[in-house]
Amino acid sequence: MKPEGIHNTNDLLSKPGQEACLLAVRELIARGAQQILFACTGMGTINLKALLLAHHIAVPLIDAVESEGLFANFYYRQ
Repeated sequence: MKPEGIHNTNDLLSKPGQEACLLAVRELIARGAQQILFACTGMGTINLKALLLAHHIAVPLIDAVESEGLFANFYYRQ
């Protein structure tokens, strides 16, 4: 599900864009989503995960950029 009014990464920087992301996540959860995987690297750039956690979103939130960094760190240390 694409958040309403989001057409490019710049839209995520606005307050209405971030609110649209929050509404989309709530809708996905209402439809039965058990986890959320960010489909745009810009969602990590705006720290959407922190916004969602601040609004008590309780399903696992997966940020591909953050995940990639954790994997790189893990393999670098071996």
